[in-house]
Amino acid sequence: MVNEDYLKIKRLAVALFQQSPYPTLLWTPDLRIEDVNEPLLKLTGYDRAHVLSMVLKDFRILSSTGEGFNEVKRTRNSVRGEAEFDFPSGKKIVERHVIPLLDNSAYVIG
Repeated sequence: MVNEDYLKIKRLAVALFQQSPYPTLLWTPDLRIEDVNEPLLKLTGYDRAHVLSMVLKDFRILSSTGEGFNEVKRTRNSVRGEAEFDFPSGKKIVERHVIPLLDNSAYVIG
């Protein structure tokens, strides 16, 4: 029963992530990109395989305001900011929301 509940929750989480209209990516604490959704691919102009081979630092940031991943690791709270990126699809200004995924010990895992 527990395994079935876990699988159901996992399926729902994957569906929410993939079907979100907001460009979204998941990454590890070492900034390696683990997953992306279709709106992010449309925003950037990259294909899925290319993005999944990247780390966050591979994105070309032209300017940035607000807080980012270092602040999330320090506070374990969500942060937001704005950044201008130079993507294959062109220069884009993006409002960023960084939401930490925490393990049971409140350690940032993604």
